[in-house]
Amino acid sequence: MKDIFRILVSSILSGILIGLGGIAYIFCKGSFINGVIIGSFLFSIGLLLIISYKLDLFTGKVCYFFKNNYKYKIFLIVILLGNLIGAIGIGYLARLTKNDLLISNALNIVNYKLSIGLLTALIMSFFCGIMIFLAVDTAKRSSNQFFKSLIVVMCIMIFVLSGFDHSIANTFYYSLANVWSLNTIFYLLVIIGGNSLGGIFLPSLFSIIDKLSK
Repeated sequence: MKDIFRILVSSILSGILIGLGGIAYIFCKGSFINGVIIGSFLFSIGLLLIISYKLDLFTGKVCYFFKNNYKYKIFLIVILLGNLIGAIGIGYLARLTKNDLLISNALNIVNYKLSIGLLTALIMSFFCGIMIFLAVDTAKRSSNQFFKSLIVVMCIMIFVLSGFDHSIANTFYYSLANVWSLNTIFYLLVIIGGNSLGGIFLPSLFSIIDKLSK
């Protein structure tokens, strides 16, 4: 029970950090020319801090789904729940500021994301899962702090600039824009599935390569 509570708190903090990165992205995107580039760079602070403080983020942890036992898989549910709580909380807290720039730009982002079609959302979230795996796994493997941070920032910038869908970031956007509905929830479930498939895709291929190499 103590482990579950620790993981839940850690996961809520991760959701909050992703939301804070999202706030920076939205402000930059809507404030000046080429702001989206600077915003995508600042958005990466969320994952950098999560890695630095060894917090729990679903899209990073799900990558190791097949390498761990049933207890890990149960913890994944707790992590996802905590991430969603953190992202929703920070989204509605930011909404209380009644900042027109922040809320209107969040609404523009959400309207686009909810208009792309479920298959497109699945594919874009799949790509996002791949980028998150590359960021997290490289950070695990590298002992060079500069290289580790550089790869994380580059992977995050790629997925943000490419419009890939991240389930926890989208949860923050939905909450800030206050657009929750059955349709929004359905999109979120598809994106969670896409992130999960993308996250386990490369580890599965690497596992096949390792087996064939022996």
